Amino acid sequence: MAIALLAIACGKDALVGGSCRQGLTECGLQCVDLQQDRVHCGTCGHACTSGQTCSAATCATQDPSRDGGDDASVGDDAFAPDVAERDVIGDGTPDVSERDVVVSDGSLDVTERDAVVSDVSRPDVVLADGVVMDRRDDEGELSDGSTCNPPYDTPEHCGDCETRCADPTPLCGLQGTFKCVAQCEPPLVACGATCVNTSSDETNCGACSFVCPSGICQAGGCVGKGYGHEVVVGTDYADPTLAQSSAQVTLLGNAIFQTVATAVRVLAYDEFAEPATVTRIEGWLSTMATARGKSVTISKASDWTVIPQQLSVAQYQVLLVYDQALAPSDQMATTGTLWNAAMNAFAKGGGIVVVLDGGSAGRMKEFLTNSGLLEVTDETDVTGTQLNIDAPTDVVGQNLPNVLAAKKTTVAFTTTQMRDNYHVFVVTDATGMLPVVVHSVPRP
Repeated sequence: MAIALLAIACGKDALVGGSCRQGLTECGLQCVDLQQDRVHCGTCGHACTSGQTCSAATCATQDPSRDGGDDASVGDDAFAPDVAERDVIGDGTPDVSERDVVVSDGSLDVTERDAVVSDVSRPDVVLADGVVMDRRDDEGELSDGSTCNPPYDTPEHCGDCETRCADPTPLCGLQGTFKCVAQCEPPLVACGATCVNTSSDETNCGACSFVCPSGICQAGGCVGKGYGHEVVVGTDYADPTLAQSSAQVTLLGNAIFQTVATAVRVLAYDEFAEPATVTRIEGWLSTMATARGKSVTISKASDWTVIPQQLSVAQYQVLLVYDQALAPSDQMATTGTLWNAAMNAFAKGGGIVVVLDGGSAGRMKEFLTNSGLLEVTDETDVTGTQLNIDAPTDVVGQNLPNVLAAKKTTVAFTTTQMRDNYHVFVVTDATGMLPVVVHSVPRP
């Protein structure tokens, strides 16, 4: 700022500080060299005539043998610049002119277009084209009192003293040189304070905190979606003597609540079911959900035509089909045929299908066959007999006694299906041959 002000105030001919440097003489507020100034040759105001030059304080005629015109000088100093053309400050420092600017240490010489200003009070501050080039003192302290020292690797001073990182590039990273970068560079994304690849991270698969049960994440999706379940229960739960603590009720709870979800959403089909039985089962499920640390929401579907559109694992974990004791003849055969694809997709997608069959006039065996749940060729009424728990380690058979009494109405199935790794006969008749409860896991 000080030099800029001097450049404006002094102009071309000026006397600064009250005196001229050694070898110069004040003449009319100008510092001149009386030894060679043609206007002040020898003494102030003594001007040489046309064709003369001032040399050794004496006006002399130009030597014809030299080129250079009327302004040529005689002797070794003939071509020395007129000091008045480059005025000086009293302490000998070059003056700041409109043509040339010399910064305090003399290292920077630029033209007036660069608009360079040197702060006399702080020589290290240089503004070039309006940009701060250096604002540090010898200790690296900035004007705001903070410090700035190499390697300039902090968000406050990234790459240089003046660059401060902020969203969306809040971090200072080394990309050849330090520069502001995002918290995570693609394909990584930020999950909390950690950068992860959601395309392959098993604990953040496709999205933060989505954990793959299989431990395998590929292309943002879990490999192995999990098995669904199909449970066929050969009783209609119409017996009014059944209590909440009955083995049959526990078995039904095992089937419905085997999902890992704590909030269980059930789609229940009751179009042709006995209303009293439906009410009784709903009460049992509500009580069992609380006892198992879960909640249950039952949505009723009273029109068989809407089930294929509503059946989705995104909306429900369980499809519960009551025994349709009041269904017209052949109705359930048609229903099973039209539901086949939707039920199969629901189960393969991880859903749970539970169907109750008490051998009623509703002909539920035809529904089981046509829907693909269990091929049934015949049903045998086993009400009042003793039934066996053949698979106590199966999830549906857990916490049951080894035998139980068959309540009204219970049937055993004659089926072409054999026991294997995907089909478990959980409860059988007294002979151990015919299944009463079948737990199937559809192949993915």
